[in-house]
Amino acid sequence: MVLTGFKITLSLTNLGFVLAIIVIAFATILRFQTYGAKQLLWKLIVAAVLVNFSLTIAGVVIDFANVIGMSFVSAASGGNVGSFAANLANSLNVQGNVTNVGGWENIFEDFFKMFASITLTAIFNLLMVVVFFALAFMMLIRNIYLMILVILMPIVWLLWIFPNLSGHWSKWWSNFIRWTFFFPAVMFFVYVSIFASDKITESITNTANNNAAAEIESAATFVGKKKDDN
Repeated sequence: MVLTGFKITLSLTNLGFVLAIIVIAFATILRFQTYGAKQLLWKLIVAAVLVNFSLTIAGVVIDFANVIGMSFVSAASGGNVGSFAANLANSLNVQGNVTNVGGWENIFEDFFKMFASITLTAIFNLLMVVVFFALAFMMLIRNIYLMILVILMPIVWLLWIFPNLSGHWSKWWSNFIRWTFFFPAVMFFVYVSIFASDKITESITNTANNNAAAEIESAATFVGKKKDDN
């Protein structure tokens, strides 16, 4: 669809270049400096050359951004992109984190622990689902938006020639760069979140293990003292 749409807009743009030559010719004859040959002819030549390579240029930029984004996905999934979802779920396992915290001494604390774990897990999972559905929707919008931008790219190069319309060229590039690098930016923060969650889980687990070891050592010391007293 992109290739077909691009070919159509490229054909229209080539006709527009002919119209631009006519406009520049009349402006030069009438000595209208804004659209004269000195101001616009070089831009017409540059646009006519680059418009034929614009699809390749856009493809290189998009591929570059996708490679960066996939590198974060690969890092977050331990080199196996297919396990990204599993690693994400394991890293954001709030219930496991709550379960590992501290020791519980009686049935009321056990009940509170279970209630807090279930409630926190339900709330967090709901928020996580909403956030990642929103991100997935934004990724879909990104692809659609980039398709439309690439299809309209030849026309934008034509508009760049004329001073009163060149602002659309700047807006096109602004939107193109923003949506192209949206994917690596999102994956970077997802990777940072997974990395931080793993470190927090590791810290909590180590703390719990140290507390358990300290309690066992304390209990062993207490039993030893009792034996000595006896």
